[in-house]
Amino acid sequence: MNNFELRCYLETYNDPHYWEGKRFEKDSLRQKSWQECRQITDHFYNELVIRGYLTLKDSPH
Repeated sequence: MNNFELRCYLETYNDPHYWEGKRFEKDSLRQKSWQECRQITDHFYNELVIRGYLTLKDSPH
């Protein structure tokens, strides 16, 4: 992970609503930043599940 990815992951992990109300010069920039961050976070979470470090709450395992 690079610094942006790490910051995005940590901020989103600590506060799922981190991106709400953030000020950007343009709304499209906010949306793009949030979408990129969410994609990184989802990918990282999925990797943890695939590798067995996390299990889904509704998982029968």
